[in-house]
Amino acid sequence: MDSAPSAPGQGSAPLSDPAFVASVNARWESFVVEHNRRGFRVCVVLALVLYPAFHALDRVVVPESWMGTMLAIRVAGMLIVLALLAVHKTHWWERHSVLTTSIFITALAASACLMCVALGGFSSYYYVGVILCMVVGVLFLWPLHAHAITYGVIITLYIAGGISVGTNEQTPDAIVALSFLVTAALILTTGGRIAWRNRREQVEAQLLIEDLERRSRAQRNALARAVAQLEQLDRKKSELFTDISHELRTSLTIMLGVFSRMMDHPETELQRAATVGHRSGARLLTLIGDLLDLARLEAGGSSLRPQTFDLAALVRHTAAAFEDASDPERFDLRLPERLLVRADARLLRTLLTNLLSNAVKFVLGQTPRVQVVLRASGADAHLEVTDNGIGIPASAHARLFERFFQVESSEHGRFEGSGIGLALVREIVETHGGDVSVRSAEMEGATFTVTLPIGAVDPEAVTDLWSATPALSAAAPTAAAGSGPLVLIVEDDADLRGYLRAVLEEENRVVSAEDGLSGLAAARRLRPDAVITDEMMPGMTGSELLDALRADPEFARVPVVFVTAHGDAATRLRILSAGAADLLVKPFHHDELRVRVRNLIANRRVEQELATAVAELELFTSATAHDIRSPLSAISLSATLIEMTYGAKLGEEGLSLLSHIQEGVEWLSSLVGDMLALTGLSRAPMSLAPVELSELVEETRSGLLELLERTGGRLVAGEMPAVMTDRVKLRRLLQNLVANGLKYHRPDTPPVVEVTAALAPRGLEISVRDNGVGFSASQAEEIFQPFLRLGSHTEQGTGLGLTICQRIAERLGGSIRATGTPGVGATFTVTLPSR
Repeated sequence: MDSAPSAPGQGSAPLSDPAFVASVNARWESFVVEHNRRGFRVCVVLALVLYPAFHALDRVVVPESWMGTMLAIRVAGMLIVLALLAVHKTHWWERHSVLTTSIFITALAASACLMCVALGGFSSYYYVGVILCMVVGVLFLWPLHAHAITYGVIITLYIAGGISVGTNEQTPDAIVALSFLVTAALILTTGGRIAWRNRREQVEAQLLIEDLERRSRAQRNALARAVAQLEQLDRKKSELFTDISHELRTSLTIMLGVFSRMMDHPETELQRAATVGHRSGARLLTLIGDLLDLARLEAGGSSLRPQTFDLAALVRHTAAAFEDASDPERFDLRLPERLLVRADARLLRTLLTNLLSNAVKFVLGQTPRVQVVLRASGADAHLEVTDNGIGIPASAHARLFERFFQVESSEHGRFEGSGIGLALVREIVETHGGDVSVRSAEMEGATFTVTLPIGAVDPEAVTDLWSATPALSAAAPTAAAGSGPLVLIVEDDADLRGYLRAVLEEENRVVSAEDGLSGLAAARRLRPDAVITDEMMPGMTGSELLDALRADPEFARVPVVFVTAHGDAATRLRILSAGAADLLVKPFHHDELRVRVRNLIANRRVEQELATAVAELELFTSATAHDIRSPLSAISLSATLIEMTYGAKLGEEGLSLLSHIQEGVEWLSSLVGDMLALTGLSRAPMSLAPVELSELVEETRSGLLELLERTGGRLVAGEMPAVMTDRVKLRRLLQNLVANGLKYHRPDTPPVVEVTAALAPRGLEISVRDNGVGFSASQAEEIFQPFLRLGSHTEQGTGLGLTICQRIAERLGGSIRATGTPGVGATFTVTLPSR
């Protein structure tokens, strides 16, 4: 190659880089070895086909007296081919592939030269065979000197052979034959040189492409890291909103809970005050939700929850929250009686609140007047909010919907606000696939126009946005009951802790703790039936408390309910994935908390009763199995004594019957053993320790020596990593899988079982592969069922071996899956946690 493109980020061409040149040379050497290996395989096929065919030609043109010599030459040629076939996968070939293939072509051509000598030297037409052997060399990649040496030696051998038997009368034949040989050598050498250079350039080009791709990946990774840093900053900003909202929601939960109880008080004035307080708290909760919505929208984590509802009713209800007793005509609502849309009602309520509050806020020294117009136009709903405020300068229109941008008037300065309201409006509209715009001029008010698609509404499934939310009612707390389930409340806020106690004391015995550490101590001391906890607490968070409880086997089934202000999907998923039984987002309805706790405790009692029943069943099975073993041992001993004492008198039929008895006893003993193993798995303690899988495979081999010898099978395993697991259980699992592969082999094929292990994304994967009878894809779904046997076979099992394997894998915290092909074999893959 005359030149090469420069690598990205470098000033010089890659081919001038010693490291790159070394990589090209290494790749080229490997390419030549593999190319020559493939070419040699083609030569072997050609030799196996053409040599017998040419022998048939010999019988036609060769004198009978020379047939033996010709046959010997062809046999020698075939032996050379087979000898080289034996080394074409060895290290010798990898180091000397050019030399070996050159010797191969020279040997073939030499045999053709001998045939020419046997048939008269230069006058023999078998020189065509010499040329054919030279042509076979195009299957290989050789440098120029290898072509020259190989073809030079072949021509020399032909000339020497022709001279040894030739006469002066053969000179014309010699000139013709040599001219063809030399011409063929020149053409083949030239073509080989071109092929060598072109293939080398291809390898260099491929490495250049890989180098460019590698550098491109590095640049993409650097960009991805930069994007990740930006996303991390966004997450931190979102976390700030979330943390602030947590504290606010905690206070709101208490406030709304108290107001909800006061709203049912018989005194009208107290009811009215509680209603106003509850409405204010609900509005504050809406504002907090706006902050969280902005955080989620900026992080791309908000998803629509569409439903069919009346948008006109939503506008009326939202505007009512801005009512002022001193000015009842603040809003001019021009709405249709009903306008059904399919959208996210929660987000549209946020949109309306922001637009209306924005319209009311930007008014100075005058009574605000706001006109709201809603109408349907084709497939869209149009909403216009017009105010009589100070207006917006034309220079600010382009940036009005940017986050944190605030209009600054030369006359009135900057208005108080966060600068997120209109940005949130745009985000919500665009999320719904709509559009928002503004018309305004200074001191002439402003009109915001929102266009939203109506969507595929379902008139039969209209959501009533207010009756769908249960009304908060107050029920006077009763005294704590002296009996009933014990519930532990872990909450750092004293007011909320007292409120939760009042809610739950109606049906439960309640104790409380003020932080995670004291809550953990109380849980270990009192063993409650359920735990209610907050997430954000000093010292120990709710998640850390959950982890500590789950680490105690006695708390594995105790329901833990989180009461948290973090209501986003990621937080819910994280807490529930960690093992929480349920999660409620503040504020919540007290009846909902009471019912959920009641159901969780009831479910736990059912689980305890079921566990007791299972334990009793396992105990019964174990006792029955032990009782069966004693008579089985007696039967086996009696059969053995009968055979020893009366074997000579029983005859062949009697001995056959005794053999059947012993086989039945052995099968029943295996069944009893498997039943005991199966029932004992759930009770057997876990003993985790480092386990070398290679040693475990050797122990498996030792335990199955008799079966290996009887079936003529082999157990193959390579180097495998260590794993932290229960050694005894994993050994039983491997022994069952290997024994299964040895037993269910094809009648005409000795069984071979291969065990491999490697780390995978899901954990450590151990594969046990055999070459046995296999099974179909449909059978793979049911193969682990107890007492299931697929087909019939000389090796009869109990039908519990694979069931035990599945139970052991699950007991070790992993899983097992099976794949197979009928008549080819099966593979069982065990996935274990990579501790």
